[in-house]
Amino acid sequence: MSISYACGAMIWLLMFNPTAGIINTLIGKQISWSGDRTLAMIMIIVTTCWLTAGMNFIYVLSGLQSVPDDLYECSKLEGASYLQTVRHITLPCISPTLFFLLVINTINAFQIFTQVKLMTEGGPGGGTNVLAYSIYESAFVSNRWGYASAMSIVFFIILLAISILQFRAEKKGVFY
Repeated sequence: MSISYACGAMIWLLMFNPTAGIINTLIGKQISWSGDRTLAMIMIIVTTCWLTAGMNFIYVLSGLQSVPDDLYECSKLEGASYLQTVRHITLPCISPTLFFLLVINTINAFQIFTQVKLMTEGGPGGGTNVLAYSIYESAFVSNRWGYASAMSIVFFIILLAISILQFRAEKKGVFY
């Protein structure tokens, strides 16, 4: 299941509410999640992990379903243990899917915007002010369009460099 980032951010914001949130009720303490830099970032991370888990699950499930049953049958006949089957059959067969998810999730992690905008607005004290949100603030709040454009180009170069590094490392661990 996939949900809009805005809806998910609002749901989790309510769950992390210091007075009426279910998280504080379960913990038994009143914690101001958005009032502490570290806790605010943890709140953003938990929300993002939850929001991306559904699509990641669908991709991994489709990758697992594409593994031929013959391979599992052969490993069973050869006497391979469960861990040997996972290591030598399942992981190599779904490695392209896992690599795809690694690249996409890395890019998405850098582009987090909606959760930051709706949950913390970059605060407290800039603790959750990520690069995508800084570009937004420079352009639309401070009206510094040139600076925001330059930041966007640098942002693109950073993401491109990370993606190139991932594709170079991919040759060692992804089997087609």
